[in-house]
Formats: sequence, C-alpha cells, structure tokens
Amino acid sequence: MAISVRPANPAADLSRIVQIVGVCDPAPVTVAQLQRMDQHLRHGQLRASHVADSDDGQVVGYTTVHHGLWMVPGRFYLWVAVDPPAQGQGIGARLYDHSLAFALAHGARVIDSEVRAQDDVSLHFAAHRGFSFPGYVLEPEADQRGIGPGAIEVTLGSIAGFQLRPGRHRLTKHLIRPSTGVMPPTAPGS
Repeated sequence: MAISVRPANPAADLSRIVQIVGVCDPAPVTVAQLQRMDQHLRHGQLRASHVADSDDGQVVGYTTVHHGLWMVPGRFYLWVAVDPPAQGQGIGARLYDHSLAFALAHGARVIDSEVRAQDDVSLHFAAHRGFSFPGYVLEPEADQRGIGPGAIEVTLGSIAGFQLRPGRHRLTKHLIRPSTGVMPPTAPGS
C-alpha cells in the first residue's frame, strides 16, 4: 500500500482519527476533546500531529507528539496509532519517524508513551525502537472509595486496598544518556 504522511487537518481528519484511536486505545476520545487540544496550545507548549493517507485518500494512521508546559525540559510524549488492517506495512514506523524528528528538532532528550498492556504488536514496535517499560498506568476495575473513572500512574509496585488491573504500559526512551550525553544505539529504521 502506498502511503503519504502529512500534517493532520483538524477540520477534515478528526472523525477518522477518533475511529483509529478508539480501535487502538480503549480510553475513549471524542472529536470535541481533540479540537480542545488544538485550541488550547499555550506559549511554550509544542505539539505536532500527522496522519498517514493510503493511496485512495483514506486516513489509516495517526501520530501526535507534544511537550507540555508541565513537562521537564527535553521530555516529550509521542503516540502512534495505525488502523489494524493497515498494520505491518511500515506505516507506524513512518509516523513515528515524523514525530521523532519533530521532537529532536525541539531538543528532545527523553520520549514517553503508553501502550495497552494486552497489545503485543505495539509492545514489540516500542521495544524495537528502544523504549523501556518502567511502569504501568493502572485503571481501577470498579469505582472504589469514590475514585471514579480514570487511571492511576505508578512505577512497578502496588497500591494497598485497590483492585487494579494493568491498563497500559508506560514507556520511556532516552535519546541522550543522562550520564554521558551520548545518544544510545538504535535498531535500523527506528
């Protein structure tokens, strides 16, 4: 399948992006939420979103990368989603490369992401690109103690008194080793 990668067009792409994200990540997202993210960029906040179009013009993949004001300098969040029927054709790699290039151009030293705990394809994709798995984002099985829906982010360990299930792996990739300032080796094409 021939694909092209281009900047996401909120007016034209958001409904398809929501469909792809809904298949790839069980946390629901709406068109309105994505529109608010686009409208609320603040001075000092960096974000780029791209889509992959198939040769027939259908959006088959999405990536976003950002550095929020609350984040440590040099730390970025990067996420890639590819429609399952289009996976395994290099689309995710091309999207990842676009987002990584944006992050590097803006001083990225560390990339964070998340992958569903049960998504072996995405876990392999991330591991192949040098991500480590320092923890989980845990999701409450039920509303206990009035917590309500949402996620609790923890490093490997446990929280007493809560029935939690691993929802997503938290991923980290160090682009520059903190101790030496040298970029670690990566696999070809990663």
